[in-house]
Amino acid sequence: MTYYYTKAKKSRSYVKTNGLKITHKGLPSSFVILILTFLVIGILAGGFAVKTLTKNDCFVINAVNEPIDLEIGGEGNPDSYTETGATCVFFGKDLSDTVNVEYFYREDMSHDVAPVTEIDPSVPGYYYAVYTSSHFKYKNVKLVRTITVIQEEE
Repeated sequence: MTYYYTKAKKSRSYVKTNGLKITHKGLPSSFVILILTFLVIGILAGGFAVKTLTKNDCFVINAVNEPIDLEIGGEGNPDSYTETGATCVFFGKDLSDTVNVEYFYREDMSHDVAPVTEIDPSVPGYYYAVYTSSHFKYKNVKLVRTITVIQEEE
């Protein structure tokens, strides 16, 4: 078998062939370096832009996210309890209208959780306010606030 070395058109490289005409068209190395440089700069600029645009993104319960204790008949105890809500921000846009809240009640820790329509400060037990968002970034996030209604000891 005879091998021929032919000079590829528009290239400085030679290709070893076995009688078939094979051409090798390569890009100049300076062009490849230029493309890789722009690719790296684009990746870095994109990462910086995303970090800058999303630095204030959040999904948090308003006020302090700590358990709340309400005492039945205690001083300042209202007839109803109003939850403070949650804030949802994505790319600087307020998405609080995508936030849903569900309430759950449990008489004590030995009972199962049951859904309720509101928190009743006259019924002792554990209430949970569960916040979810329909927005794609926060669709798997649940925020839970625990409200404990305590029977006043006599």
